[in-house]
Amino acid sequence: MADKTPGTITIATGSMQLDESGLQSLHNGEALQAGRYVFVEVTDEGRGIETRDIARLFEPFFTTKFTGRGLGMAVVFGIVKGHQGAIEVDSTPGSGSRVRVYLPACDASPEQPGDDASTSSAQTGEGFILVVDDETAVREIIARMLTTAGHTVISAADGNEALALFRQHADKLTGCVVDVSMPEMDGHALCRKLTSLRKTSCSSAATRQRCSNVAVSTIPTWLSCKSRLKSASCWIR
Repeated sequence: MADKTPGTITIATGSMQLDESGLQSLHNGEALQAGRYVFVEVTDEGRGIETRDIARLFEPFFTTKFTGRGLGMAVVFGIVKGHQGAIEVDSTPGSGSRVRVYLPACDASPEQPGDDASTSSAQTGEGFILVVDDETAVREIIARMLTTAGHTVISAADGNEALALFRQHADKLTGCVVDVSMPEMDGHALCRKLTSLRKTSCSSAATRQRCSNVAVSTIPTWLSCKSRLKSASCWIR
């Protein structure tokens, strides 16, 4: 049960120099080089996290919530790691938590719209894509990304809705993006049913394994940087 006691959530940003000793205390810090990093920090006044749980916080499927799936923090860690970043977690039971995400600072000027030729060339998708995810925000982000790349997108919130849409548009669909962890029918089961109806490319969010005739890739990798939009568009086209 979530703590319903009123409290304050504080969000802060900044930049700082990190040396090797400072990086060693961060999750994924040992893989990074010393230098200037920007950070986003979130602090709350909640229950805090037990010390024994902090060490496992980013393990896939680890959760202390009865209804949790244990994938949220693992996905966050994967995205941050893909950006050559690190995460710091500071928490004391009963005193709230502070989570800080570090990303390498860039001294180059930001790209201006239209300056990057690869951006326009990425927007050449011609696919008709089915996006399936039970989390509305995730589903909308992926749909928006693919639409920006030029694809036509339809979406479903669960496996049964996905199957209905697949049957309705089977002659036009060129691929599917499917969440692995969903209630009632998970992504693997859905992909097997889809491929039994018609062989199709189906991308899953949490694994690179191959399942039946379904080509599986990683959604967080696609979201890691702007340039990956071109790769995602080319792959799914």
